[in-house]
Formats: sequence, C-alpha cells, structure tokens
Amino acid sequence: MQSFASFLVLTVGFVAFVGTGVVHGGSGTNQWQNNVIKAERYLYAAEPVKSVVTGSSMAYRLLPEYLGTDYSNIAFAGGGALTGLQVILQSKGALPSTVFVEMNDTLLRGQDKEFIQKLTSPVLGVAKSTFAAFRTEYQPVILFKEWIKGGSGKEPEAGGPVDPDILASELARHAADHAKAPDPKQLQAVTGELKQAVDTLRAKGVQVVLFVPPSHRSLHESVRSTALRKHWEAEFPKDRYDWAQTPNPDEYETGDGIHMTGDSARKYAAFLKEHLGKKIQSGS
Repeated sequence: MQSFASFLVLTVGFVAFVGTGVVHGGSGTNQWQNNVIKAERYLYAAEPVKSVVTGSSMAYRLLPEYLGTDYSNIAFAGGGALTGLQVILQSKGALPSTVFVEMNDTLLRGQDKEFIQKLTSPVLGVAKSTFAAFRTEYQPVILFKEWIKGGSGKEPEAGGPVDPDILASELARHAADHAKAPDPKQLQAVTGELKQAVDTLRAKGVQVVLFVPPSHRSLHESVRSTALRKHWEAEFPKDRYDWAQTPNPDEYETGDGIHMTGDSARKYAAFLKEHLGKKIQSGS
C-alpha cells in the first residue's frame, strides 16, 4: 500500500511538473516512437494547424523549421500518406485548411491500421489530451535521453554533402524495384482508399494539394514512377484536383536517390509554401 501511495505521489508530481510547460518533450528512441510523437503533437496541439503535410520518409524531411508555424508535418518514416490522412480524419479537433498529400509508390504501403488504432484509443486519447505527461514525448526514458544528449526534442536536419559512393550503391539497390510496374490489384485498392480520404476532406471544405517529392532522375523516370504518375493523374485529373508542379529532379539533391538533403528539403518546403500562397491569392 505504501509503495502504491509513493507511486501515486510521484505520478501526480510528474503530471503537474510537465503541465507547467517547463519541460520540453523529446524525440523517440526508434522510428515507431518518432512517428507516434509527430502524430500526437498534431492531435493535441493547443491551436488548430492551418496546413498539414502527409506522406512517407521523403516528406518527413520537410522539417517544422522549413515549413513554419502554420504547418504540421505528419509524414511517417516507413509509412505513407494514407496513414496521415486517417489521423486527420479521425482527429476530434478542427480540420486544417489545407492538406498536402505525397503521391508516389509509398502509397502502396496502404494505411497502418495498427498504428491508427493505438493512436486513437478512446481511453488513452482522453488522458493524453488532458495531461501532456501521458504523451509519448514525455516518457521518462525519452526525457532522460534528451537530458543526456542536451537535446531539445527537435528532429535533426538531413545530412551534409552527398557521398557519391553511397548514392551509387543506393541507386543500384532501388533500381530493381523501380524497373517493375506496380501490381494492378494493389494499386486499385490503394486508389480507392485514397480517393475516399481525399474526397471526404474536400467535401468538408479542406483544400487538398497533391505533390510528387523530388527523387533522383533515374528513379523519377523509371518504369514504376512513370506508371504511377500516369495512373494518379488519370484518377485525380488536374482540372479537378490541385497538383503542385512536379519538380525538375536535377534541381534537387538526394543522399540515396529518394531522400532529399537538408538544403534541398528546405528549398522544396519553400516551393510548396509558394504554391499554396499563389492558390490563396488567386482564390482557387
């Protein structure tokens, strides 16, 4: 009984301490935790976010520092835009004004239903929305890790100069997959889910912007990527859906063929923001 009382006192004290706002949340110890932290920061934000980016580790590189305070990035490493779209649709808060959707082969991963189920658990959701201390970024082991390394919970920028040997090796690894067209049945199933999510958001007054992030030219022009772009543009015609212009691959650098360097991610973030700004100015 005494042990339980001590535990209760410590828990209440920790909850109160985190609630003061003095403690900043940390980054995860693995990919799953980092994805959960990103999603929770969106779900439990004090103020509604105007624009949200969904996608995979490719869009994950568009850091908050590049996008600005009006943006939230819930692109998930190892995942895809369908998972992020479900997070938005199942959120209890106000919908964003704009949602950016990464359009490439990562959509073929479908939505991570286990991730969404755990994230939207009703009991945990109430606790996490009421008390910040119950959110993943405030787990004691994460806070201790941040304290040890002197971190601030921010996501690190993508690496420095491109290593030609690593790039060549990674391009060779990606080449086999990109030489094949996507499976038609899998593509059709994913397209159905994507259309439903996109059209649901649009019906609720959300502006949806579709975008293809930069990749190395050899992958951008591959059989797989070309087939997917043709398919997406047929299913989401440009006269009915808002597409950000697909960038010239030669104007952006990647460290491994698909993930932008820090400088290129910053440049592409500015490009997406400019696209949205023009849309707002034109009233379309």
